[in-house]
Amino acid sequence: MKNKKTFSFIMLFIVLTLTLPNLTFASGKSYTHTFAKGFTVKSLSSDGLGNQIVMGYGSDQKNVIYAIDVNGVKKWTIQTGVKGPFNVTIGYDNNIYYLNKETLYSYGNGKLRWKKTIKGATNEFAGKGVIQIITPTNVQGYDTNGKLIYNVAYKKEDGPMFDYGKGLWHLIKPGNTNSKTVYYGGKKLFDVTPREGYSTGAIAITKDEKIILMKETVQRVGMKGAVMAVDPKGKMLWRSEVPIENININDIAVLPDGNILYTYFDQMVNISPKGKVNWIKTNEGYAQKYIQVIGNNIYFDGVVYNLSGEVIKRISDSFSKNYYVAGDTAKIFTSKSGFKRVP
Repeated sequence: MKNKKTFSFIMLFIVLTLTLPNLTFASGKSYTHTFAKGFTVKSLSSDGLGNQIVMGYGSDQKNVIYAIDVNGVKKWTIQTGVKGPFNVTIGYDNNIYYLNKETLYSYGNGKLRWKKTIKGATNEFAGKGVIQIITPTNVQGYDTNGKLIYNVAYKKEDGPMFDYGKGLWHLIKPGNTNSKTVYYGGKKLFDVTPREGYSTGAIAITKDEKIILMKETVQRVGMKGAVMAVDPKGKMLWRSEVPIENININDIAVLPDGNILYTYFDQMVNISPKGKVNWIKTNEGYAQKYIQVIGNNIYFDGVVYNLSGEVIKRISDSFSKNYYVAGDTAKIFTSKSGFKRVP
């Protein structure tokens, strides 16, 4: 769940890995947008069209969502009328989804597309054409038109956890075993109990849906983090281990060419679907610790790479070292007072 604090930036690109479809390329102009005086920003993100989506509240404490287009012009505003904790997600269809008092709203271009009351709904997550809803007893999936496509019941003592954007999620079993049941959409895949000294969670799935990538996180001194590949029934295919003790993997991404990229410390490791290491690169950047894959480019830690790991360009700007890459490949440099867009 997202913990929202005053003046905090919670960017939806913290989604671990986000691969955007229907890619457009950066156009428009460079501009700086300053937030209105008295406006508190809760989140700043981007859709796949290059619009910057700002969510926050003014002096009346009511949440507002608005979009700034590629030329710095305010495109639309949504006055939600909602106060307090508030979660907004941007779907792969570039529409806005948010939940308020058991009602799920969908907006497109700032206009209401539909709304649907879901009894007991507590949070929403937008994935590949699916909006996943948590209730106290069920995990539900809705398509982008609000139609229910799956409804999975879970026990009160279980805890559902989602992996943003890839349709994977799991139920955490009670007790101290860190055991989980992994799902893909409405389909149960397998149960997994981590090896002693590790916690384990599914974090990515290949495009052909034949390989689930698990991250093994060190829970005991002297052990090494790893990526574990399993088939949809949970059978181990291969395992790639970090060569340094007490170091965990930061992120995992499936690349457009089918290879897999994972990162730890300042290292990037490219590995084939069969577990063969293709290349290892030392990263040169400074900022974010999560991978973004947009088109055939890899954005990681202030540097843009191609799929072969060759440096295309380095990102730097005096405005701020806090930045992310928008869906149209523009660079967005952020601060508490505003943001700067550079195509």
